[in-house]
Amino acid sequence: MLAGGKYRENIKVYADTPLKKDPEEMGNSLKERMKNGFEFLKMDIGLWIAAEYKNGVINKKFIEESNDVMHPFTGIQVTDYGISKMEEYVKTVRDIIGYEIPLASDHFGHMGVENAIRIGKALDKFISMKVSVRALKSVEKNGGLDDYLSKTSNRVLAPQAIVIKK
Repeated sequence: MLAGGKYRENIKVYADTPLKKDPEEMGNSLKERMKNGFEFLKMDIGLWIAAEYKNGVINKKFIEESNDVMHPFTGIQVTDYGISKMEEYVKTVRDIIGYEIPLASDHFGHMGVENAIRIGKALDKFISMKVSVRALKSVEKNGGLDDYLSKTSNRVLAPQAIVIKK
């Protein structure tokens, strides 16, 4: 030890899983990671799901062009119908992997915070991690979820966040 003392005994590592358009294929890939001993999973859920359907996304044609545009200025929005298709995808995955371990998601796509919150609320029953606008801004400011959790005191984190942090 060089300085500061022991921070923690164990670190819970999550297993990310490459994007799979078929939710059953995604669920089976995540289930395989569980068999390999992972107790925390992450998958990509985003605009691409809603964009597969007519009327799933407003300004759909700008999705590919939006990489160089700040999120709030893309004009991209997910419709209620698009969100329902995202819910169906995640429900299928959860039906395969169960609810015994945490499931996280990464970046939803280039859209404003308001849309990310709408999606987060809709997927809450499957992912069970509530995030406020203030927390989203803090996470972004601190370089992502992993850095945010490691820098933030347990006193201000929700119990679900503390479980993920361990």
